[in-house]
Amino acid sequence: MSDFEAAYALWVALGTLGVAQYAAVSNGLWGIVILRRWPGATKVCSTLIVIGAFAWFFISEDRNLPDTGAGLDGVEQARWFALAATASLLVQLGVSSIVNHRWGASHGWDPTEERWPPAGFTWLEHTTFARALAARLRATFGGSR
Repeated sequence: MSDFEAAYALWVALGTLGVAQYAAVSNGLWGIVILRRWPGATKVCSTLIVIGAFAWFFISEDRNLPDTGAGLDGVEQARWFALAATASLLVQLGVSSIVNHRWGASHGWDPTEERWPPAGFTWLEHTTFARALAARLRATFGGSR
């Protein structure tokens, strides 16, 4: 990995972090918001992260590099974008599930009920991603319906 690829991946990861957290707060998906107790601060921090990442990436060095030189061609750029964005989202889901673990416990799904747990993003309004995934897996492989 070249320095340019590392910088590009970090820029994408930070941008993804900021946009995803801002979108989660704006849509009330509290289970994936890292600073759930402070929605205003989350919006401000998310905005500053995106602005800071863009400023750092484009102002710190000359990033207008041709792909025939030290720049990234389309395939490399797509690969690093996908890897960095996916890694950023997975880290966010993990961290928010840890930070909001107690909160999500009181909003979970009771496996003794004779119905499937909720599905979709709207369930993240009430519980964490880890708890939602665990309930879905228990229902699927545990035989509870």
